[in-house]
Amino acid sequence: MPLDLHRLSTLRPFLYHLTASQNLASIELRRELSCTNQLLTEVSMQGLGSKRRTEHLELGTGIVIRDQKPLSAGSIAFEDGWNLERFVSYVNDHVFFWPGTESGPIDAGINHYTRYAHEQPVVLRFPADPNTLTNLYFCRYNSGAPRCSGGKHSPRGSFTYQPASHFNGSCSQVTEVVAKGKLALPGSTQVAASPSGPWAPLAGAT
Repeated sequence: MPLDLHRLSTLRPFLYHLTASQNLASIELRRELSCTNQLLTEVSMQGLGSKRRTEHLELGTGIVIRDQKPLSAGSIAFEDGWNLERFVSYVNDHVFFWPGTESGPIDAGINHYTRYAHEQPVVLRFPADPNTLTNLYFCRYNSGAPRCSGGKHSPRGSFTYQPASHFNGSCSQVTEVVAKGKLALPGSTQVAASPSGPWAPLAGAT
């Protein structure tokens, strides 16, 4: 059965996105979130789009792209024809969100924030209404942090991010929500220093 977006928006009525505080001015100016590959192309660094980042990458524009240290090939069962470079490029074509409620994102999102909390990042959130969710994709796990479970490697490939019509799971099993390429931010977007707030309107959001 396809994913019930109305139920998902009731169960997880917000989408959360973590970013470096240095990126906030650019996000306010653009009024959108752009994927890594688009940002790299803008500064003629697209050759890095398939290379796993072991450290944060600061672009000449002042934008900081987060590291991919948890993305370990040793924990992945790749789809036929795929390898780490191809999957990294695929990941970098998307913008990532954690679903959640008024009080904060799901545990995976909290864990992600905790990993980078010492850097004092910022968190964006906006309502996950069905119209917005219609154009997004869904994943049952943290795609950038594969783990072996019971001796089995975590599957990765072209099936990692699925539209609602092909998602194999329940609303409560949605771990990541992703946009391909970029996502225009709604006027209801809010920003805070932590997933628990306090929240303020994002300047420049339409």
